[in-house]
Amino acid sequence: MALNSPGSEWRLSAQRVNGGVMPWRPEAGRVLGNKAQIQLSAGSLTLNDVPATNVLIEGSVDHNQVMLNTVGADMARGALTGVARRIADGSWVVENLRLNDIRLQSDKSLSEFFAPLTTVPSLQIGRLEVTDSSLQGPDWAVTDLDLSLRNLTLRKEDWQSQEGKLSMNASEFIFGSLHLLDPILNAVCSPEGVALRQFP
Repeated sequence: MALNSPGSEWRLSAQRVNGGVMPWRPEAGRVLGNKAQIQLSAGSLTLNDVPATNVLIEGSVDHNQVMLNTVGADMARGALTGVARRIADGSWVVENLRLNDIRLQSDKSLSEFFAPLTTVPSLQIGRLEVTDSSLQGPDWAVTDLDLSLRNLTLRKEDWQSQEGKLSMNASEFIFGSLHLLDPILNAVCSPEGVALRQFP
């Protein structure tokens, strides 16, 4: 089965879809309806121009709230797994997100690449893990990235944290004329700001 929703809030296209939406009562702009339990797998799926394969989604929709109890997919030659929910005002709470072996090339600048994070009222990250991943844009790149982030909330272009932690290392980081080899960053985030424990 194929699933397409070009006119909805989430531009969705999926092929080789199996599973169920209970009950399924689609409405204009809401392909999944207003309230339903979801368990779907798809051979390929594109969401808001981001392609993935071997997708598994389990969760629920309750009007403007979305609960994703299980998300798994192969994307950018790597893998994504996570647990997240969207609350009624459009904010997202990411309880756990893991990205492994990602290999991604983008035509966007670094600020443009992260711009979608500022389009939601807030993004609360409980735990984010990135392992052995490489990302590249027009004037920036990071190779063999390992990153661990805990307890950080982004609101537009601001952030806040209670007992947040950031650990990151890579074999190479390039941003414009800045070129770092084997950079290491360890930081603690709090309402007072960011305390660097190790850099570079």
